[in-house]
Amino acid sequence: MIRTIIFDFDGVLVESNNIKTEAFSALFKGMCNDEQHRRIVQHHIDNLGVSRYKKFVHIYRNILGKDIGQKELDDLSRSFSGLVMERVVKAPSVNGAMEFLQNNKDYKCYIVSATPHEEINEIVRLRSIKGYFAGIYGSPKEKEELIDDILVKGKHSTESTVYVGDGMNDYRAAKKCGVHFIARIHDDNEELLSLNCPKIRNFLDIEKALSQSG
Repeated sequence: MIRTIIFDFDGVLVESNNIKTEAFSALFKGMCNDEQHRRIVQHHIDNLGVSRYKKFVHIYRNILGKDIGQKELDDLSRSFSGLVMERVVKAPSVNGAMEFLQNNKDYKCYIVSATPHEEINEIVRLRSIKGYFAGIYGSPKEKEELIDDILVKGKHSTESTVYVGDGMNDYRAAKKCGVHFIARIHDDNEELLSLNCPKIRNFLDIEKALSQSG
């Protein structure tokens, strides 16, 4: 039986993936040609759940053909945060997500996100939902490290823990940690339909998915 639920944030609890896709588009618009720009946006979409720092490094090295230092990475991250922060705070919740959190307090709930740690905590605070979670964690730690930390510190068993995510990186992190996985399906990640795991379009289906997981 599932007792512990770890949620990704963007695209799982909040309909914010388009906000971040638009931010990647805007951030690099004046820095590249049209084909490079298309590849940059597609790389972001193909790597939901991956740290923005890793995406920036890949984009510079493999699409723009440039090196990037720590200062440039930090400057890009600050610019990206400026483009998305307010919009993510105001973005709508995934259908049924808030009702689930309000009505199912017997579960121990956490957030594990690729968003930088301080930023995701501030977003959750500003959305006034921090009280629903036993812990909220973000990058630079990898998701599998964060999941393992939750399992060890909270003394949660892998058999009773599920990670709800919307990217292949989320699925791989769950598998590495030995926890169950539920895929939240939306327009940008229909490749997850081929995974052998429970799937939801919104939180109206999550009770069934949780019963299938445990």
